[in-house]
Amino acid sequence: MRSITPFYSGILGGFSIVAIFIVIVLSVNFSSHRIQISKVNVNTSLLSDSITSCNSDSIIQIQSRYKKQLLNELNQAKLILSPQEYTNNIVNYYNNFLMVLSVMLAGLSFLGFVYLKSQSNDLISARLNSEEFKDEVKTQLIGEAEGRYRELLSDLENKIINLEEEIILLKETSELNDSDSEIDLD
Repeated sequence: MRSITPFYSGILGGFSIVAIFIVIVLSVNFSSHRIQISKVNVNTSLLSDSITSCNSDSIIQIQSRYKKQLLNELNQAKLILSPQEYTNNIVNYYNNFLMVLSVMLAGLSFLGFVYLKSQSNDLISARLNSEEFKDEVKTQLIGEAEGRYRELLSDLENKIINLEEEIILLKETSELNDSDSEIDLD
């Protein structure tokens, strides 16, 4: 059974590495939701032509119009998240993270249980096979047997003594009866 413990240690290490890899992959996936401006084509030539031909009030209007146009393009490209989408993504991220942690906890608890059970079985089998344990069990059994048999032996000895006394009494009475019968015959 000693060769199994490195096996369980290897499984434990493998699960730990896989769990860390899953956490890293999940965190990388959610970092890709950032806004990437490079995917949106912004037509700046129209903006520069309009700016040169307009006064300062119209520049603010043009700027706000291009902001709206840029926001619409970003929304259509799904690069800007609404507050509800952002909240939903964050909640999903933490739900996945908690799920991974709970699976890791369950897996590591199971592996810990198997490892401890294996260790306890090894210790118990080593203890049961040891000469010290066998000697201990023998002395305990002999001690109990001597206590029980001592009482039985003393009872048997008392009965034997009583029976011997009865036999002696019977012999004496039978000898007396025989001697009486011999006297009568003479």
